[in-house]
Amino acid sequence: MSPDIASELLQRLREAAAFRNRGDVAQAEQALNSLLAEYPDFPPALHELGLLALQLQQFEIAEQLISRALSWAPENPTYRLDLGEALRRAGKHQQAIETFRGLIERSPDFALAHFNLGVALADLQRNDEAIAAYRRALELDPNYFPARANLAVALNRENRVDEAIEACRAGIELQPDDAGAHWNLGLLLLRRGDYPQGWREYEWRWKIDRFSSNRRGFSRPFWDGSDIGNATLLLHTEQGLGDAIQFVRYVPMVASRVKNFILECQPSLMRLFEPLVGAERIVSTESTLPEFEVQAPLLSLPKIFETMLSKIPWSGPYLAADSTLIEKWRARIAEAHWACRLSGKPGNPSPRKIGIVWESNLARPDLRHRAMPPELLNRIAELENVTLFSLQKDPRAKTHPVNVKIVDFTAELNDLADTAALMANLDEIITIDTAVAHLAGAMGKSAFVLLPFSADWRWTMSAETTPWYPAIKLVRQRTPGDWEDVIDRVLDELSNP
Repeated sequence: MSPDIASELLQRLREAAAFRNRGDVAQAEQALNSLLAEYPDFPPALHELGLLALQLQQFEIAEQLISRALSWAPENPTYRLDLGEALRRAGKHQQAIETFRGLIERSPDFALAHFNLGVALADLQRNDEAIAAYRRALELDPNYFPARANLAVALNRENRVDEAIEACRAGIELQPDDAGAHWNLGLLLLRRGDYPQGWREYEWRWKIDRFSSNRRGFSRPFWDGSDIGNATLLLHTEQGLGDAIQFVRYVPMVASRVKNFILECQPSLMRLFEPLVGAERIVSTESTLPEFEVQAPLLSLPKIFETMLSKIPWSGPYLAADSTLIEKWRARIAEAHWACRLSGKPGNPSPRKIGIVWESNLARPDLRHRAMPPELLNRIAELENVTLFSLQKDPRAKTHPVNVKIVDFTAELNDLADTAALMANLDEIITIDTAVAHLAGAMGKSAFVLLPFSADWRWTMSAETTPWYPAIKLVRQRTPGDWEDVIDRVLDELSNP
């Protein structure tokens, strides 16, 4: 190939890459296909088209194109790196790991290869190996920020929280304004029980581009806890239903300082929160907001009230089921319970009704580690004189062994006020980390909350109880992924109350 042709091809390739980087998919694809029509085996064009497919989440196509590029240029480390990434994102984690390790054999000082190997290992929860890979990447490139960030995450998954905090702070030294690093540091500090620093870092969440809750575009100032006279304060929920349930406890504290306030919350929480907040002070996120002068996100209230782990606001249950709804469910639950006993569970006259949640939010792949294998429901169902009642509202998450009898009224639960009334008629709750765990805790309901090895910050590090919800018992995995042992301990507690 003459120098002039090579120069022309590289220029066309640069133009195609510029289109891709701008998000102009059609132009990039047209330019690359035109180039490959003339030079079908031009490795840089095959690779660039593979990157475009990767950007479009067409992982199998990306794998094929980058593999072709690599077959023509087998010593190109970037092609092999991107092939591994295509395999990883296609869910072919073991092949990705082998690809990255093969690259490391060829280029042992290639920091990105070690980093990407760490990512693939972390996807499989092989966190110790991932930690070693991230550390090696940082030995080769100490200023590579993503390796610092991912190292902190992997260390946290192994409950090595002090080391994770150190890694997070080292990352912040590299990029002081990175909101994600500050927010992760806040979560780690809260998990360790360092609430004053943790709440401060937690406020960085609103600067994260893809935070789970959108920052409200209100022009009103944020409340700092001071006297606002006759002005109206808007409290608004954020993140999940469990977060709203946990932090709505601060409403009476707000009421002691602010004369006029309103709470905006999800429609499914309206009836549940009304007795605590007042019907005239609560509005749905689907309704038009009344006028207000000051605002506060609900999860900023712990910082405003200077909450410490030793001084969690708790004077007793702060949410309750409506008495009319409780009576509505009482007869139906009793009828279903006795029907289950007569169909195969005779025995002693002390029957128990147990509510159960086993699956996490299927829309959040990052929460899959919280989910309990549904086959373990068999072991709970085998207890004598026990009837299981599903509290698993998400219809996508109701897969369980067909031989497990679970009474399921959840199609009739219109909101969390209905769920609370159903729960009020049950003797015990067994749930993974979901909104039901928070609802049981806020109601003062006896419950077992089943936690993964590395649990969310609010459940602290290792305790069997939490000051946020004194009535519930925490049952943690002692080794990652081991739900069998968790169920063993729950069954022991149920068998020996």
